[in-house]
Amino acid sequence: MKCLKPAFCLFIVAGLLIANSPVAFSQEQQEEAVLNTKEVSGQISAVDTAASTLTVKQIGDAATQTYEDIIISVKDITMIEKNYEKIDIAALAAGDEVTAEYTTDVEGNNVASYIWVKSNE
Repeated sequence: MKCLKPAFCLFIVAGLLIANSPVAFSQEQQEEAVLNTKEVSGQISAVDTAASTLTVKQIGDAATQTYEDIIISVKDITMIEKNYEKIDIAALAAGDEVTAEYTTDVEGNNVASYIWVKSNE
């Protein structure tokens, strides 16, 4: 099939490439996220509902008993669960024991995919 105008053909090819790139890019992002998933366990030292973040204090070095603070961002996709029920960030408080799975985005933010809150019962 011969193209009538080379510019038109170029436009069609570019359109097809752009239309298909988000799917490939999205798959690539998903694969990268699985490989880069991290976990933090510890006690919440701060919750900022306005910024949708929580700070988890975890042991950094067991030998010296030093701790490090990990700031975790909570997004719409984040599942927060306590006693097998979904809760939101407003239900979290300093002192809660949590385990969070997260990835670090290109801006350096630790974005949680899942947060499990230990039950006090």
